[in-house]
Amino acid sequence: MKNVRLAVLAVMVVSAQAWAQIPPFTRTTTPYASLVGASALTFGSTDEGFAAVTLPFGFPYNGTTYQTVYVHVNGQILLSLPTACSATATSCTTYTSINPLPTASSPVQNHISAVWDDAQIGANTQIRVLSTPAKVTVEWVNLEDFSFSNPAWTATFQIALEPSGNFSIHYGPITGTASFMAGYQAGTLGYAVLGTGCLPTAQASCCGSTSNTARCGSQYTSDVLISTEPPLSPDLIASSVRVSNFQTIQPSNDLSMTVTVRAANYSRSPANNWAWRAFLSPDPFRDPSDGGPGLADGGTGANDIPLDPETSGNSLSPQGSQDFSTVVTTSSPPPAGDYYVIVELDTQNAVAEVSEANNIAVLPYAITGGVDLVSTNITGVATSGPDSVDSVRLQYFNRGGSTAGTINYRIMLASGRDAGLVVFP
Repeated sequence: MKNVRLAVLAVMVVSAQAWAQIPPFTRTTTPYASLVGASALTFGSTDEGFAAVTLPFGFPYNGTTYQTVYVHVNGQILLSLPTACSATATSCTTYTSINPLPTASSPVQNHISAVWDDAQIGANTQIRVLSTPAKVTVEWVNLEDFSFSNPAWTATFQIALEPSGNFSIHYGPITGTASFMAGYQAGTLGYAVLGTGCLPTAQASCCGSTSNTARCGSQYTSDVLISTEPPLSPDLIASSVRVSNFQTIQPSNDLSMTVTVRAANYSRSPANNWAWRAFLSPDPFRDPSDGGPGLADGGTGANDIPLDPETSGNSLSPQGSQDFSTVVTTSSPPPAGDYYVIVELDTQNAVAEVSEANNIAVLPYAITGGVDLVSTNITGVATSGPDSVDSVRLQYFNRGGSTAGTINYRIMLASGRDAGLVVFP
């Protein structure tokens, strides 16, 4: 019997609510309410200062989940610091000149900006945060245009982040002539959010200029609320994969396993009648040379092995998520070697999606033929003494395709963590 090893790596793990593209926005008029019970943030500089804020949840933004964000004096939340800055710095220049949104020329490429201008903390300015498990809101109160003693404008506004990946910008009282840009960007994707013609399909013409050099001060009024929402078109996301009941079928030596994929539809529309399939591959990629979605393998350089059956007729409601499971087998024994288990959603391209880049997921641990016990964690008391009886909890699993039977193990003490605490005889 061939000992076929399956190595399964994680290529993409996406929050069920994470969007895989910059979301569109809506602009409404909603009464502004100041935060109550918020905590003041401390800044090392009143001009280009920023403060790190640890979120009580992971905030998904363009395919990456962030646990810490950076609140900047210039009216921005930075999802990651510009390359010129470091996490230990107290200030970082984020404004050089008015640019279009999105722009490749700005030092900031990953941000949500209620004010993209050169601002300062004045005598009456406060910047504070209110954090709950459902929302983190940062409020800039009486932020000033940078001009030392005679600011052209002052503005009060909020940026709120939610665990779903949605966010909002809400403007409160504004005095003087507001002459700043606003919007959000991740890499080369983004939107300007205020100005004439400033729509998801025409953001380049925001503020009446394709270059956005004309700042849109007249659009900044109290109670304007900018909020994101899921796209109208469906967007299927493969977020995780599980494999169980892996075995070699005798006498054919075909492989059999139960594959479960967690799928989500981040959209305001349903995703109907799509198929999904699992594959074995010697590399962790669903290569275009394999034929691409919905096409048979076997082309030049093709090496993925489709597992039968392809499961069709699946549907997900708007913003729905669900586990889909099926028992799959190989149609003939694969050659001995290492393989990756890959799951692809919408293999027949039945759904016109916003993005096809997030339809692939791979299991996050390796499995193999035979028996292979893996210790994952050991917990116990922090300190102990002579003759003490202490409880120790060991977690392990069998990543192999054969039954492990009776398992003996030994727990050992070591002076260093690298010595290995658990030994399976």
